[in-house]
Amino acid sequence: MRGFIKQNYHWLVALLVFLEAVIIGGLVNCYSVFTIPICQNLQVSRGDLSLAGTLYIVSSFLSTMATALYLRRQRSHISALWRYFSFCLP
Repeated sequence: MRGFIKQNYHWLVALLVFLEAVIIGGLVNCYSVFTIPICQNLQVSRGDLSLAGTLYIVSSFLSTMATALYLRRQRSHISALWRYFSFCLP
């Protein structure tokens, strides 16, 4: 069995990437179903709600990149993670 996985590892990676793209794509596109009811109840424009979603995604991307850069510069990843999250959390 180990030889089979080793020979076909690229297909396993492709399958997992495809499944992740389908799941994340579904979650992201599901957001649009609730846009109108949320905007009506909170009395905000659709542009403002879309801008908030965009800012959330961009800030998530930037914080992920900053965390990766911080951990790359540290010697011990576990202690670096502990210091990083203890600093970020209130």
